[in-house]
Amino acid sequence: MGRVNWGRVVLGGLVSLVVYSALGAASAFLYLMKEGRNAFEHIGLRVVSHMSDPGFFAFVAVLAFVSGILSIWLYAAIRPRYGPGIRTAVIAGVVIWILAQLLPLLYWSQLLGLGTRLVILNGVTTLVVVVTATLAGTWFYQE
Repeated sequence: MGRVNWGRVVLGGLVSLVVYSALGAASAFLYLMKEGRNAFEHIGLRVVSHMSDPGFFAFVAVLAFVSGILSIWLYAAIRPRYGPGIRTAVIAGVVIWILAQLLPLLYWSQLLGLGTRLVILNGVTTLVVVVTATLAGTWFYQE
């Protein structure tokens, strides 16, 4: 069993960040922000957008970078058991999606009473975004 190549994990995390940011921003601007705003207004919550605040972008970028590093590290950790390749990268991406996206989404949707449409739309979108970003980041991982 080899050691984790941390330089490649960080590089993969950076690549994952770029892909996650591009796909996440595209999906947010195309449909997720509108759906989210509608769902929040439906339950009587006022939506205040911080999208123009540089601090918001920095916060989201740090979270995405940490998520990317975790996904590439998980890939490196399970690679000896599952073998290198797409299947292992998808497994790592799905695990990170469950922990970082799905579970918080389900928690907050139940807490706030958000509609099923938003939960499904957000869940499927973030699954595609996280797995794609993980695949892109693992492309650069070598031991």
